[in-house]
Amino acid sequence: MEKVKNYIINSLIGITIVLFYFYFNDILLLFLNYIGIKPSNFSIINQVIYLLSVTIFMLFTMILIYHKELKKDFKKFKNNFKEYFSKYNKYWLIMIFLMTISSWFVSIFTNDISQNETLIRNTMKSNIPYFIYTCISCSLIAPIMEEIVFRKSIKKIIPTKYLFIIISGLLFGSMHVLGLVENPFDYLYILPYSIPGFVLAYTYEKSNNIFVPIGIHFFHNTVLLIIQIFLMLGGAL
Repeated sequence: MEKVKNYIINSLIGITIVLFYFYFNDILLLFLNYIGIKPSNFSIINQVIYLLSVTIFMLFTMILIYHKELKKDFKKFKNNFKEYFSKYNKYWLIMIFLMTISSWFVSIFTNDISQNETLIRNTMKSNIPYFIYTCISCSLIAPIMEEIVFRKSIKKIIPTKYLFIIISGLLFGSMHVLGLVENPFDYLYILPYSIPGFVLAYTYEKSNNIFVPIGIHFFHNTVLLIIQIFLMLGGAL
């Protein structure tokens, strides 16, 4: 009975975090528009400040809710960093390999990059404030927030190992694609975007420490961001 009670409580917390992640910004915009404030009319710098403020608030809220568990995991991660690193660094290479294969497969059906990648590139090129926001969001905020949502929270809702890995990966991949679809072939990009979700979910399941997938996610996003910056600089020369 106690086990069932704990599952219900944990799953409700997980569902709340997932819904908060997906809908808080929309609800906030509705409220601001209702009282006559439209962030879309802000100056570029104020838009970036608004986006950063909302994102940091959301992250802070999630950390506050999970602070005891996160504190425990971080202490364990810090004390056993070398062990975690030697055991799990290979999963990033596996992730890159599988993403490359799946991206090649998708390229057979489409000759373009994903709409999500296009959006990120255009945002980075648009102006310096949005470039700074993208760098901060992708390399620092997203790895923590997305792992809390798609790994920690989904695990509380779906504790079954393989079902958790599958659902976590598919939700993670779909989140990067749905809403940006312009033609039926764009749905194929769910596959390469889901692979990191599968791998990160597996490492969380295996390590039972959320900072392991956070670390891999952080390294992955930072490497891709640096590559993107070099490509932009190369194209500008």
